[in-house]
Amino acid sequence: MIIQHNLLSMNANRNLGISNNKKSKSSEKLASGFNINRAADDAAGLKISEKMRSQIRGLNQATENVDTAISYVKVADGALSEVTDLLQRIRELSVQASNVAVNNIEDRQAIQDEISQLRNEIERIFNDTEFNKKRIWRQPINPVDPVQIGTTRQPAITLSATSETSRNIINNTNRDAMAPQSNLYTLTADENGIVVSWTGYNGKNYTSDLIPYPNDDPLQPLNVDLDNYVNKTTYPELSTGIHMTIAYSVNNIATKEEVIDAINHIGMHSSVNSYELIQLYDENGNTSIPGVGAAVDINYEAELTWDRDMEQGDTTFMQGSLTNMHIPTDDSDTWNLTFTMKNNDGTTSTVTTNPPTITYWSTDLTPSGEGTWWHWSNPNYPPVHQIRDTYSPGTTQGAFRSAVNATGGPNIFDSATKTGFIQMDFRIPNIGNVTITTAVGPSDTEQTVLDRIRKVHGADVYNSENQNQDGGAISNSSFGNWKTLNYNNVEVPIFSSEHEDYISLNIQSGANPYQAVELKYRYLDNATIGIQHMEVDTYEHSQETLAAADKALTIVLGERSRFGAYQNRFEHICAINCISAENAQSAESLIRDTDMDSEMDQFSKEKILENASMSMLAQANQQSARVLQLLQ
Repeated sequence: MIIQHNLLSMNANRNLGISNNKKSKSSEKLASGFNINRAADDAAGLKISEKMRSQIRGLNQATENVDTAISYVKVADGALSEVTDLLQRIRELSVQASNVAVNNIEDRQAIQDEISQLRNEIERIFNDTEFNKKRIWRQPINPVDPVQIGTTRQPAITLSATSETSRNIINNTNRDAMAPQSNLYTLTADENGIVVSWTGYNGKNYTSDLIPYPNDDPLQPLNVDLDNYVNKTTYPELSTGIHMTIAYSVNNIATKEEVIDAINHIGMHSSVNSYELIQLYDENGNTSIPGVGAAVDINYEAELTWDRDMEQGDTTFMQGSLTNMHIPTDDSDTWNLTFTMKNNDGTTSTVTTNPPTITYWSTDLTPSGEGTWWHWSNPNYPPVHQIRDTYSPGTTQGAFRSAVNATGGPNIFDSATKTGFIQMDFRIPNIGNVTITTAVGPSDTEQTVLDRIRKVHGADVYNSENQNQDGGAISNSSFGNWKTLNYNNVEVPIFSSEHEDYISLNIQSGANPYQAVELKYRYLDNATIGIQHMEVDTYEHSQETLAAADKALTIVLGERSRFGAYQNRFEHICAINCISAENAQSAESLIRDTDMDSEMDQFSKEKILENASMSMLAQANQQSARVLQLLQ
């Protein structure tokens, strides 16, 4: 036995401290409800737990964000619901205004006044609707990049080039220079401007000076005369003038690069025609056939090919006769014309026209002509306008009859007004075209028009005002001896696209960075939905207003559908966030929260051990007293 060190007491005291410490921790866990009260309790568990806590809190806040977005969408949808009602009323009023048989001027004005007020209210809704002092449709907007939406195409630019019409625009000195081979003028463009080049029939290459863009901007409309950009010192053969107006307009969705690219893909196709004098004859040789007119144009390229110059008054190009028109003998037969062409070497050639193409058209755009002389280009919006109707029934006399009566076509002679034209185009292969036209009047029938055309038995073509086959003057020379440069409109297409302004709002819908939903919707105002101008003063305007209301309803209802889809999506996001937060909370609880049953067992155990240690400590301290008793 020793007295220097009370090892039993030291051991009991050490175990008592351990029990006290463990009991203290258990007591803290039981009191706080947390299994981890400090990092030392569970360092790894604390890190995992805190990450879960950030997710849980983030998810809860994201759910609140989405709930707010749902409220925002509901406000927008409510506003558009009112706009829908207003547009329905406008549509109703435009239908009422279309009743031209009943409404007078005062009625239409009253309808117009109400429509104007309804339009103003729609604009006010778009301007003033707000959520938490944030205007819904008056926020920074972003243009949508053009997106391909189909096979429809639009022009990046629309270019036209026209020359002056003059007897002397092409003469013997400059015709081979200004008329391009293959009928093609080529445009080359870059950021500085445009150059026009071509190869003349004389084989020489011609290039214009640089044509600058207006204000150095390719997107500005262009309108120039090519003659101002030709170096006539270099090309003296063009000194008489190559007046050709080149103009283009730009699609407002095209970029500078697209415009320049479009110009570089342009070849201006030209056609140079000589409008000569034509004389019609009836079966008796009379030159006056009431109600029937004629014209002839000869392709300039044909003149060059045949080495003929129609400006030479002593040259006969095509000679007809009093009986050179073939008149159909039955409904399966066709018309045609035969001409004799005198060659330079004194020989002659016979040229015969193709069977004619027959077309019908009218300037009658009144309601009574609908479906006969004209029709709507598009019954929906946009655009809504009337266009002249044309019919090409075929080439035979039977086709003519079929097209003008009820069995096969428009039945034009049942039209209330019957104010139109019937045209027959006789194509002379590789040379030109002869046109015979007759008017249709209110008293005409199919037979009277057919008989009028059948009175034409012959035709002759002249190249001088004072020259004809018999040496006499030509009476109906309404078409002079002219040459014209015609340049067709050239449209260089780009993809048709969805190009609109939109408002984009990012709704933070998740707990982590970039977990957002883009709330994107169209910028709306009266101009966007197409109701900035709505009039009902005429039947046509009432119809356009009706179509405009339909278009506007389509846009507005599309936006309401968009908002409804967003609301459904946001509600699903809320549900997902709530489920995720609940599951994360459950996982975090397993790490962080105290298991009360288990911890109570641990606390009881440590309390018992504490009592035992105190008892053993008391007994160990009595050991020294026993040793002292031995030393009495």
